[in-house]
Amino acid sequence: MTPTSADLAWTNFGTATQWEVEYGTTGFTPGNGTTIITTTNPVNITSLTQGTTYDFYVRAVCDVMDASIWDGPNSFTTISINNDLAIVDTNVGQDQYTSIPLTQISSIANGITIENVGTVEATNVILTVAVADSNSSEVYTESSSPQVIAVGASLPITFTGFTPTMLGSYTVTYTLTLAETDTDLSNNTTSSTKEISLGTYARDNNIATGSLGIGTGNGGQLGQQFDILVTQDIVSVTFEIANQSNDLDGTTTFVTIWDMASDVPNAIIAQTEVVTITGVNQSYTANIIGNAFSLDPGKYLIAIEEGTSNISLATTENIFTVGTTWVNWPGNPNGTWSNNEDFGFNVSYLLRPNLQDPTLSIKDNEISNNLISIFPNPANSTINVSGLTTKQNYTIYNILGAKISIGEISNINNSINVNDFANGIYLLKFNNGNTLKFVKE
Repeated sequence: MTPTSADLAWTNFGTATQWEVEYGTTGFTPGNGTTIITTTNPVNITSLTQGTTYDFYVRAVCDVMDASIWDGPNSFTTISINNDLAIVDTNVGQDQYTSIPLTQISSIANGITIENVGTVEATNVILTVAVADSNSSEVYTESSSPQVIAVGASLPITFTGFTPTMLGSYTVTYTLTLAETDTDLSNNTTSSTKEISLGTYARDNNIATGSLGIGTGNGGQLGQQFDILVTQDIVSVTFEIANQSNDLDGTTTFVTIWDMASDVPNAIIAQTEVVTITGVNQSYTANIIGNAFSLDPGKYLIAIEEGTSNISLATTENIFTVGTTWVNWPGNPNGTWSNNEDFGFNVSYLLRPNLQDPTLSIKDNEISNNLISIFPNPANSTINVSGLTTKQNYTIYNILGAKISIGEISNINNSINVNDFANGIYLLKFNNGNTLKFVKE
């Protein structure tokens, strides 16, 4: 069976070698259909209409004056032509995160996987990605080369991607086009927002759609992994507890940080202070014991500890990446750490590590004598430094630590031109080691 043809077959109870077949759209009156004489069984008929039900009758023909009675009606339906491409996986690279610290950015908009879920081959398939900043200005776009995708086939398409250099929200939009008319446009485009932050890492969109706990009464951990690309301190972890029935009121929990070996949680390397649970759908921020712990490049698990009560950690179904959420407890039937999807839960946790804001260790707009300051701040084209008593050499760095400018400044010549700087946060460091922060807009 195809959209425009069909093989018609019947059981031959005699010795006939020739048959007459009449067919038409379902319900047609015999004698008004299309008739053919054939010596083959089955017989192929063509020039049909896709997605249409037909009736057919058949009889044996011995000679021009001798034929059997008609058998029928027998029915068949041609295949509907269904051009349908779908975006099936968007969580490629750092697109799997909803919030990424600026210091941990590699690139976003790296690609997706598309699948032909229709009934015919799709041709001249082109995927386009676009990134817009918080002002809705397009900052990046790229299109794939034309592709041909067979029925049932999937194809990952990758892009160079976009690397944000400024804090703020970025919207990533993927759009599919093809030569044929797609019968379902709802799965041809997808958009997601990425927040580039000073320190917050997240896999959730901060909208709880459920909660998850272990509930065995003998402890365990639930968590999700994060990629550290540049050495940075973790200072706290923020999480939401559903506690819908208030049965957790007064109980305590804490968060552990695990290194990973062979992509599986391995050992606890740090933990937070203990927090007391109170109220329904409450968010908590637990500080790392010792204020901060340095994380070298690698994969880490951030896990909440469940005691004797079901912890009911808030979850979301709106974004999920296979192989990144984890659970373990004494008696786990898998014997060790397992992914959420192993138990049928395709959800992410509202569980966010907070990394050290690289500007917080700097005294904003002051040095040792508390008299030196930058104005205007934020600045558009020029910053002025007031309160200098001696000539100073300076270096300006962006928030990623890249050297942008060097020079000399004094109480007489106290202006620095920043007109050509990209918008963002900068650090003005003097040769005596003191540092000021300013913002270029």
